[in-house]
Amino acid sequence: MANLIAQWPVLHAESDSSFFAKREEWRVTFHTNEDGNVTELVLDSKGTRNRFARGQEDVPPPAMVAGNVPVSMEDIARYVGTYDLQIGGRALRYRVFGEDGRLMSQLGQTVSPLVRIGEHEFVVVVNPTIRVVFNVENGQAESVTLHQGSRSDSGDRR
Repeated sequence: MANLIAQWPVLHAESDSSFFAKREEWRVTFHTNEDGNVTELVLDSKGTRNRFARGQEDVPPPAMVAGNVPVSMEDIARYVGTYDLQIGGRALRYRVFGEDGRLMSQLGQTVSPLVRIGEHEFVVVVNPTIRVVFNVENGQAESVTLHQGSRSDSGDRR
């Protein structure tokens, strides 16, 4: 049985539909209908239970994904590198690389494609609430800022 990897932390399989985190008080359970299709995700975290109903299958993708602008190999080369971020008082490396013609990012164990939503601006596919903005000077990214909600974390390129 494989582990389900969330953005933070790694979730370990308890059964086919229930997962837990070793270092956090998280338990994730998927509820299914009689056909075996997932209808709801339940997140128990530190004594709080949150329920998330599965969306309709015919709901169009968010505008930011639907308006995805292709990224050329030249663009990929402009952003590729390792950036030193300070997040919550911790120094972290944010790696940006090209793979199979796509711009990819890695923070910790989480690897995800980046989807362009504007000039030098992307969202992380595994968590589209994270907006990635590159500061480009003389055709090369010099630094990056990750925006999520009211939080912004920046780092320079090595």
